[in-house]
Amino acid sequence: MFSHDKNEQTNKYGTIFGDISRRKLGVVSVAVAALNLSLLASPVSAQDQAVDEDLAEFGALETIVIYGAKNTKTLKDSLTSIGIVSASDIKDKELRSFRDAFRTLGNVMDSDWSASGFIIRGVNSEGLTPGGSPLATLYIDGAAQTAHGARRGARGLWDVEQVEVYRGPQSTISGRASLAGAIYIKTKDPSFDWDVKGKATFGNLHTKGGALAFGGPIVEDQVAFRVAAEYSKSKNDINYPDFERFVGFDEFVEDEYYQIRGKILVAPAGMPDTTAVVAYSFSHDSPHINDIAGPLAGFTLSGFTYEDRRGEVNDPIFTESRTGETQNLSLNITHDFSSDLVFSAVTSYSDSDIGRPSVNEGTPGETLVTKGSINQRVFTQELRLNYTGENLDAVFGLYFADEKTTTDTSRRRSAIRLQESATSNDLANYSVFGELTYEFAPGWKFIVGGRGDKTKQDITLVAGENGVTLIDEVSDSSEFNFLPKFGLMKEIGDDHTVGISVQKGFRVGGSG
Repeated sequence: MFSHDKNEQTNKYGTIFGDISRRKLGVVSVAVAALNLSLLASPVSAQDQAVDEDLAEFGALETIVIYGAKNTKTLKDSLTSIGIVSASDIKDKELRSFRDAFRTLGNVMDSDWSASGFIIRGVNSEGLTPGGSPLATLYIDGAAQTAHGARRGARGLWDVEQVEVYRGPQSTISGRASLAGAIYIKTKDPSFDWDVKGKATFGNLHTKGGALAFGGPIVEDQVAFRVAAEYSKSKNDINYPDFERFVGFDEFVEDEYYQIRGKILVAPAGMPDTTAVVAYSFSHDSPHINDIAGPLAGFTLSGFTYEDRRGEVNDPIFTESRTGETQNLSLNITHDFSSDLVFSAVTSYSDSDIGRPSVNEGTPGETLVTKGSINQRVFTQELRLNYTGENLDAVFGLYFADEKTTTDTSRRRSAIRLQESATSNDLANYSVFGELTYEFAPGWKFIVGGRGDKTKQDITLVAGENGVTLIDEVSDSSEFNFLPKFGLMKEIGDDHTVGISVQKGFRVGGSG
């Protein structure tokens, strides 16, 4: 069995899909940026222009703001290895999903399988066994995505301001599900200037799509909104002639994705030091499968060669056509007690529903089929204080998460064999964390931090065959982890920093 890697290459005319060196067919695609219109835009000041000219003349590095870190605001001040993909990178390189962005970064890549996670420094975000306790987390505007939401969720990069990939353990600040790292996506916030933009895409493999974003003020200088929507659809280039008779075939060979997102910014005139951003999004994601069958497929002799580009790796009953629908809701509140002390409250909820029927399910005459669903939902609440002083920077926070995963599967394997199973996993996570950065000598900084993390899980599993219960298990676990961090930094001039840090990461245990 061979996993087909569908990389993307970009030129100035549009997006060319596929690795040409591995294909016999020629492919062409054209992407059109339809409209970029800004109304009532604030003019650039003469002072800003002078600063830009000075930066260009003397070659000074531009300050890069990072949004996913909780202990610093700029890339220069972080000891973490962070890969940045900016809005201009997304536009110029025609990156359509956060997985596309991986090809512009080092030590991060997409998984070979559509039913798996992403890979940071060689470690899959779902670990060795897909579906286990995550080793890395995807965040969108502060909302932690479920494992299945990262597989089939809000993957699009339309109207996204920045993608940040944090390589290596982030457990001291981010806690569980960050042993391998984290990915943070920051979408564009509302502004008090009207603007609208759109895009249309057409290409080979029946590729088509469009996107629109617009926003502006609701109450002048106090309330603003922004709406973004995108749609894309394309056909698989792998052949499935044995599956064409099934009613689910068209959906199985299509890659269909759409998302709509709305954000509201509130900056009350009576509370000038407080801002709030509410974001909601709904996404539908149904990627096709990229596995190619070779001479040995599904542990049987298939008679295919890789050049046949056949995809019948398994029998129809074991070939699932999964579709995901994800809803994200987040509330970010920021209050400045002073120029040195800032309070943040981040509340988020993510819900992913996955349908997992076999490709032949629903076809008249087909009795050996699979039915099933997966639901994952996670609620998080974080309260955080950030202090920035002359020689001391500090962050202190409290964190809570409540997560539940339920699955059910029914598989008719023969006329006399029906297998059924259902699982449930309830997880609660309580944490307190903090970090101090102290400049003990000019340009020299010492970092110390830690996190106390308590996790409780309740897991149930029921499985049976032909109505007879074979497994009925209930288990619970509780664990506490303390995660220390130490580091040393040295600033070299205004634009460079070197340092070393040591921190502990962990993966939640339990049973399965």
